[in-house]
Amino acid sequence: MSCIKNPIIALLISKSFFIKTFILVVVIVITTAGEIKVCKEEEISKAIKSGDLSLARFIANDVVKNHPNCESDVSRLYVFESDNLLKREKNNDIDVVLSRDNMMVLEAKIDHKHCWSWNNNSTNKNSVFIPADLWDRCCSQLSLQDSPGLGLLSHHQLNNNNEMSCYRGNNRLCCDFFHGSSSYLHLPVLRELALRLRVKIEMSEVEEEIYNLQQDGFLRRYDTAGIFWPTAYLLSLCIASPEACGIPEIYLTKSNHRKQQPIAVELGAGIGVPSIVLARTLQRYYHQQMMQQRPTSTNNTTTTTKHPFVVATDKAPYALALTRANTHASKVSVATSHLDHFNLT
Repeated sequence: MSCIKNPIIALLISKSFFIKTFILVVVIVITTAGEIKVCKEEEISKAIKSGDLSLARFIANDVVKNHPNCESDVSRLYVFESDNLLKREKNNDIDVVLSRDNMMVLEAKIDHKHCWSWNNNSTNKNSVFIPADLWDRCCSQLSLQDSPGLGLLSHHQLNNNNEMSCYRGNNRLCCDFFHGSSSYLHLPVLRELALRLRVKIEMSEVEEEIYNLQQDGFLRRYDTAGIFWPTAYLLSLCIASPEACGIPEIYLTKSNHRKQQPIAVELGAGIGVPSIVLARTLQRYYHQQMMQQRPTSTNNTTTTTKHPFVVATDKAPYALALTRANTHASKVSVATSHLDHFNLT
């Protein structure tokens, strides 16, 4: 190996190496700063520290949708900051901790307005279909393919291959989860931060109720407590229609607890959907009963019946935070309490 004996040439090479190294460092710094700005880490951190987890999820969803490379950094930041925020929940003050949450609800993509009725009224057993890849492409909030032909409200197919569009023939793909659709077969949707549940209800002038739900999705990927699971889905459908589901005993809480307020407790509530649906079902039922028992005479004496007190419990503080957000969005009253039902000693 030959050595460079000319000092001038050696100096030039040294300067050239220094300049290239300096440029490389500057580029790395600029790139890193750009990624931080693109990933909006400061905005997400600020929202969480202020107690506004709903806003943090909203920002995170928008960031990862447009910049998928930010997902790991955003999720890591969200977990770290939100866990620090919720440490005080063990003292049962989650409402105080999250009192500044503006509840900016991130909503799932909207189905075609006739999608639900098409699937429920169809006589074709093959009318409801939900291939996983199709749901991910057409329904996911994180899908970048929101172009004509892939959107749920579009009436044009991408090409002659029906599998590449969001509907097959006259049958639209429904993103919402509801009775009569096989969409629930895709649960849990592990990466989504928002989903929509439709439930049939009995003894009501309206056919269904719609719940816009938040979950942690990709922010806590594969974490069981922050996800909407198939069992919670099926239980929610059942609770919404107790008579049809074969559990009319739910309605007996009124006659069996005339003097005391009945209490319903959900163990391991997760994002709180069954508790929310139960609270809404009993609220509706008791209201109807009170209207029917309203005195028609001049006698003003009435019996006051207290509504059941629904409590959603979980050992994960972030699950209770999601329950609180979903309860607020659903406009029902559900209390939350930190409880590890595996260790009650």
